[in-house]
Amino acid sequence: MPQPTIASGGVFTFEMLGRPKLLRPVNLFGQWTETFLDPHPGRHPSEFQDPQWDLKSREAVARYLDTGLMYNEAMTSERCRMGCGKTLHAFEFFTDGDYAWTGALSHYVRHHHLRTPDLFTDHALRRHALPPRLRNHMLRLCARLGVGLLVSVDWWLTLQGWDTAQRGKID
Repeated sequence: MPQPTIASGGVFTFEMLGRPKLLRPVNLFGQWTETFLDPHPGRHPSEFQDPQWDLKSREAVARYLDTGLMYNEAMTSERCRMGCGKTLHAFEFFTDGDYAWTGALSHYVRHHHLRTPDLFTDHALRRHALPPRLRNHMLRLCARLGVGLLVSVDWWLTLQGWDTAQRGKID
């Protein structure tokens, strides 16, 4: 199964270490849109719910999301879009060096049965054995060596919801 490609995106460096010498492409997912703010209106977490998803896998993916390395943040928050009332840090962005996601994503996975695309789920379940401290140390080392992130939402925007996206697989 081929990985999604990076078509466009913003460049980020860890810990403000200056201009990157090498860019690592990563796909951002789990970002929701408002009709008046985005050319791709109506993306909502409920489109990716799967109440039948295996609890053990769901919790493992949520734990994995909780252990990413923060690479960008905005000092703002929002209420859960599923209506539970929890205040979420949706504008904190995390990465594992291969994917990027919002700080609110683990909440949606854990509490609202949101299922991540299969490409990411398989990736997270394979890599969860690597201790988060070691993974984050490796990412910081990459930053010191001048590796930055080229972040794109293009792949995420091609997914139109759980059923119509063939569970997030790329043809």
